[in-house]
Amino acid sequence: NLRIRNAGEFQVTKSSTENMLIADPDGDVKLYYDGSEKMSTASWGVDVQGTLRADVLNLLDDEKVKIGDASDLEIYHDGSNTYIDNDTGILRVRGSHVRICDTSNNTFFSGESDKTRIYHNDSVVIETINNGIKSTGSGQRDICVGSTNAGGAYIILDGDSNGDFSGSDYAYIAHNTVGDLEVVARRPSGGNSAVIIKAYDGS
Repeated sequence: NLRIRNAGEFQVTKSSTENMLIADPDGDVKLYYDGSEKMSTASWGVDVQGTLRADVLNLLDDEKVKIGDASDLEIYHDGSNTYIDNDTGILRVRGSHVRICDTSNNTFFSGESDKTRIYHNDSVVIETINNGIKSTGSGQRDICVGSTNAGGAYIILDGDSNGDFSGSDYAYIAHNTVGDLEVVARRPSGGNSAVIIKAYDGS
């Protein structure tokens, strides 16, 4: 075995001005590239200056990847579930086409610049369009609005104001708490409203 021992600081240098390795007793060890420090040890681990490249980054359960000056973003696996924790600002997932799938590539959600889609059993059930949403496809299509505590169920329409369903300028279809179906229209002026059912004849 080859052992190099020194009671004080140990250095490997190319010249008096270009360090290659510096090791302090009971302290850090520094590695250099072309005279620039690239890696140093510390009591808590290793500090890298620059880019770290690896074929595989293998972390055990509950070991975390921490990103940000205050470790604002954490990514880890606890043995049962995987977590992406962000406690500062907005967590943005960006791409020209974003898709969320299971391990069999069955899609739950996809998003592009002109549409967002929600899937059930890998088939699109809801898609956004330029003026709202649509649900199309083969077979029966249902949109269910329900209350689990008999509080009533409502579809609210606000087409003549700011669209926030407040005040007295909206209409709604409801299944009320006693089981009746209500179709209600409210005018913003407070006058009499009308419920109009008509066929569109194209004129």
